[in-house]
Amino acid sequence: MPTTSEAFLPPEWDEFESAISQRDQKAAQLSAQGLVCTCRTLYRITDGMPVYVVEASKPEPEPDARRERESSRRREPRRSRSERTPARKRSPGTLEGKLKPKTLGYEET
Repeated sequence: MPTTSEAFLPPEWDEFESAISQRDQKAAQLSAQGLVCTCRTLYRITDGMPVYVVEASKPEPEPDARRERESSRRREPRRSRSERTPARKRSPGTLEGKLKPKTLGYEET
């Protein structure tokens, strides 16, 4: 599911409230549009300054709607090969009497 992210940086260490309020306003705006929002606070590795991030994504479909959509696409379950192909039947005694002993070509003494 695609996610949209937006970051808000405070200009100075002591001005973080403005960045937080901007992030919260953006999250409220995106939520009003029907998106699911997550707010995070990350920190830059270079100087430790906070980065306030809002991530928005489309909501997951309802579980009932998902099941209905999947059930309409379902096919008949595939049968295994052994179920599709009938077993070969052998009649009893088909090899009886057809095998002849082979002679080796030397005489016993």
